[in-house]
Amino acid sequence: HPSIEEVKTCSNSLNYPPEWDNVPTIFFADYESCCEGYYKSPCKKHDACAPPTLPPTEAPTSKPTTKPTYSPTKKPTEAPTHAPTNVPTTEPTSSPTNSSTIPPTTTQISSTTSPSSSPSATKTSSPSSSPTSPLTNSTQTQFTPITSATDNFEGENPLPWILGNPPQWTIDSTVSIQGENSIRNLPPIGNGATSDLSLRIDLPTSALIRCEAKVDIHMPFDSFEYLIDGEKRAVMTSNKPGWTSVVTGVSPGEHTVVFRVKNADMVPPIPRVEDRFGTGFVWLDMCMISPVSTR
Repeated sequence: HPSIEEVKTCSNSLNYPPEWDNVPTIFFADYESCCEGYYKSPCKKHDACAPPTLPPTEAPTSKPTTKPTYSPTKKPTEAPTHAPTNVPTTEPTSSPTNSSTIPPTTTQISSTTSPSSSPSATKTSSPSSSPTSPLTNSTQTQFTPITSATDNFEGENPLPWILGNPPQWTIDSTVSIQGENSIRNLPPIGNGATSDLSLRIDLPTSALIRCEAKVDIHMPFDSFEYLIDGEKRAVMTSNKPGWTSVVTGVSPGEHTVVFRVKNADMVPPIPRVEDRFGTGFVWLDMCMISPVSTR
């Protein structure tokens, strides 16, 4: 059956909605039939019955089974009277001082706060259908030079967000981790459709890109992806309580950053129950770009 935990994956796991027991067409005899019948194309396979892959253990050195074929010399070789010339005689002149635990090519996702820990994060009214404060939709095709910036979506617009045409994300005043506003996706329409929020930036140094995210999506309906230059740095396929920090490191130069909500490739065979499968929305707040020293 289609996996509810991984994107475009068929699984034999018993972890699936109980409603599927009444939908026999969602189950298949084997992986190939599932991929072809549900996704209409090759897909990943997850075998829940396979034993977990364990890291290799360091085996002890085996005991020799034969005696050496040579005899030791009667007199040990004398030690050299001078130091080898290939040993450095000085310490390196510099060493990295970057204290960040996230190098420029990795991504970290971690829970930060629960909704009850911030007064502004306890808003529970329905998402606003229109922006409550201005947000510039950049139409740039060039990369904007940026050293550092913080955007809390309160109207200052320090980052050149590209919302799409027509806009695929909007300001929302009903949910935030700090201040009054956050930015939220508009639901994508159609199988495999996406709602993208993008940046095209030119960084003079290595930097961390960080956003606080409230993720309320769930497969087999939708997923949330974080991409740098087309490379997926993170994929989330289930809703998370509270707010989650999404952090990644990038190298100097030009980069395209994309926050993406993506619909499943096929129509799910069951109705969406928000308490179980979320609303299909992702909120972002407190997005920042901060330089990282590499010396």
